[in-house]
Amino acid sequence: IGLAKSATEALRNADVAVVLTEWKEFAEISPASISSLMRGHTVVDFRNLFDAQAMSDNGLSYVPLGKAPRARLEIKPSVDVA
Repeated sequence: IGLAKSATEALRNADVAVVLTEWKEFAEISPASISSLMRGHTVVDFRNLFDAQAMSDNGLSYVPLGKAPRARLEIKPSVDVA
């Protein structure tokens, strides 16, 4: 675990992102930016800042805690496994 000076720095090459704040800096990051910055694809959101469909559309496995289970979207593998 390391200390980052910005939200984007915290996301860079992250395996998993866990959102614990409603700070504007985090809320304004686009799903596309999150996806391009991270090495992994899982975002666990305790504050429900992001739109589940937009996160899924950008290849992210999004876990919005505190919402009904139907709101949880999982991505499908982008590579065929035969």
